[in-house]
Amino acid sequence: SDLKAIQWRGIQSKLVSQMAKIGVPTGLQMVFEVGAFAFSAMMIGWISAEAQAAHNIAINLASISYMVASGVAAATTVRVANQLGRKDYRTLREAGKVSFFISAAIMLAFGLLFLLGRNTLPLMYIQEHEVVSIASTLLIIAVMFQLSDGLQAVALGALRGMQDVKIPTFITLLAYWAVAIPFGYVFGVRGNLGVEGIWYGLAIGLSLSAVLLIWRFLKVSKRTQIL
Repeated sequence: SDLKAIQWRGIQSKLVSQMAKIGVPTGLQMVFEVGAFAFSAMMIGWISAEAQAAHNIAINLASISYMVASGVAAATTVRVANQLGRKDYRTLREAGKVSFFISAAIMLAFGLLFLLGRNTLPLMYIQEHEVVSIASTLLIIAVMFQLSDGLQAVALGALRGMQDVKIPTFITLLAYWAVAIPFGYVFGVRGNLGVEGIWYGLAIGLSLSAVLLIWRFLKVSKRTQIL
């Protein structure tokens, strides 16, 4: 009887179009970010096997804290979208700001953990002195690296909640592929900084992304408030 109650209504082109307008740019944002990190890992492989191993250790540790930031970003999307639907623009803006502070606090706490445990945490993965030494240095850079990464993730979440995805997609393309990768190549591959140089490039790109995306959210949410 339940099966008989199901009726085929056909594909609603308007709904598909609305979903595509949000989904495709959101997917591209992830492609640009994941692609940049994958290409950075490939560049690190050009330097040495030890650098590659140290990068894998440091990025794995940084990914743990990033998962927490991703959860905050998802919650921010829901919260902002809910307030947008209610047309409560003041609370919408406050929700975004609070999420930024929460993300920054979480990432700084993890950053402190990485800083204090920079010589100990890599030992959970490997005992080789050279790899541990490089990974320890990368964990110092990770303090700034992940703060920006967490903030840009939450800012993207807030903007998705407002259905603002096109400009943020261009921002991620600019930050990762016009800034992070070129700077990393110049500093790390062509220069003498090695894997640290590539991480500096990523940190610069992530910082630029965080600043521009937060600025975008504050601008759009203020404009919405006025309307």
